[in-house]
Formats: sequence, structure tokens, C-alpha cells
Amino acid sequence: MTQYDFHMYKVRMNPVERLIEKFGTQERLAKAAERKQSQVPLWKDKGHFPPIPQKNILKNAKTFGVEVTPDDFFDLPAEKKKGRAA
Repeated sequence: MTQYDFHMYKVRMNPVERLIEKFGTQERLAKAAERKQSQVPLWKDKGHFPPIPQKNILKNAKTFGVEVTPDDFFDLPAEKKKGRAA
């Protein structure tokens, strides 16, 4: 393996990283969470959201044009995600 082969491996994102990607920026995610942007990197490092921001994101996501479900806040196995009703 060379230094250029790293692209072959998928890096698994944590729930915070996935929602940053869905919202497009940390700022938009923070606004949906009704928190300051400076909180988002702390959540990202921990890999999860506190309960109140979770609730706010679920409540406000549609105003940002983003579809969010409770499953988005957890690392669920791929098989379980496939089997869930949309």
C-alpha cells in the first residue's frame, strides 16, 4: 500500500459529522440546534449531541430544508437502517 491508497478506505462518520454534512455547515446545524456555532466542534469531538440540541434539531430541520429522523443521532448498523420504514 502506498501513501496514495488511503482513498480506498471509507471513514465512518459519527452522527454529528453526518448531520453537519446534511446541513452543509456547522453554522446552519448550530442554528437548527438553537446553540452557538462554537458548540458544534465539541459535539463533533465527542461524537454525539446533548439531548436538548437533538430535540431542537428535530424540531427545526424542515425550516432548513433538511430531513432528520431520530435515527440520525445514533450509529445504527447498516442492516438495521435498511430494514426501517421511511
